[in-house]
Amino acid sequence: MKTDDYKQAVADWIKTHPTHTKVIIVAVLVVLFCIIFVSCKGKNEPPKPPVKPPVQKTVVPPAPVPDAPVQIPDAPGDNTVTDVDTSAPELSAEHTVTLPNNVELKLVRISKGRFKTGRQWTINIANDFYIGIFEVTQSQYQAVTGQNPSRFKAANLPVERVTWDNAVMFCEKLNAGGYAPAGWKFALPSSGQWEYACRAGTKTPFFWGKTLDGSRANCNGTKPYGTSRKGAYLKKTSPVGSYDPNPWGIYDMHGNVWEWCADSSSANRKGKKILAREIRGGSWGTGAIQCQAASRLSTNPASVNMTIGFRVVLVKE
Repeated sequence: MKTDDYKQAVADWIKTHPTHTKVIIVAVLVVLFCIIFVSCKGKNEPPKPPVKPPVQKTVVPPAPVPDAPVQIPDAPGDNTVTDVDTSAPELSAEHTVTLPNNVELKLVRISKGRFKTGRQWTINIANDFYIGIFEVTQSQYQAVTGQNPSRFKAANLPVERVTWDNAVMFCEKLNAGGYAPAGWKFALPSSGQWEYACRAGTKTPFFWGKTLDGSRANCNGTKPYGTSRKGAYLKKTSPVGSYDPNPWGIYDMHGNVWEWCADSSSANRKGKKILAREIRGGSWGTGAIQCQAASRLSTNPASVNMTIGFRVVLVKE
């Protein structure tokens, strides 16, 4: 067929067919053309290499680095000693020890705390402790040591004429004999423990107030303190517990006999310095001024005097 004949045939076909038929036929031709084009193009392109899966590497975590020590700074100005001893079991508010011959030694618990001395020094008592409700009596001392050196003899009178070493030996015998509870030990009170227990939370010279004339403690009442009124002077020791106890239930912290403490100091004797030990509380032979809670003297630990005795404490080991 010649070209002119082909063109004439197409023109005749277009005139003799409706419009929507023409559109459908053109669309089909376009789609066929696209399919043929894509197929031919794909045959001319080189095949793509297969995709390999990624290689997974095993990651070993680094070894843990130990934490560097952290220093916790102290609180400014805080030098308080904290009680961290938990080895000693808790005891009741009062503790009684039964000595040979069924002689009892009674103590009361004193809670730790702070107080101001007569010189306005603040003393920190870091641990609870127990202190004898009474001064050590002659019956207690004899039950433990087998001896009684006292000038004034009676079972319920305080033992006197004991040296500082005698008092320490009494405590050591109690410890060696197993009379101290587990985790505790008997000792002489420190000067701070003694005054803390004597004051019992009060701030006056005596736990009851500011005066003493011999009516509330065994002292030389002819030399009163804080008053002009003169009182009794027994000229000897009195049975322990003869006067009212302080607010913490402790007797005879003022007067009766001086009491040895653990603290040491230096004293001058004829121009020579010697080791001395503190005694606290005054006695039956002293004026009322020396029976104050703040009163203290230093004396030769070997002194044997009928105005000096002691009481004991239980402290954690």
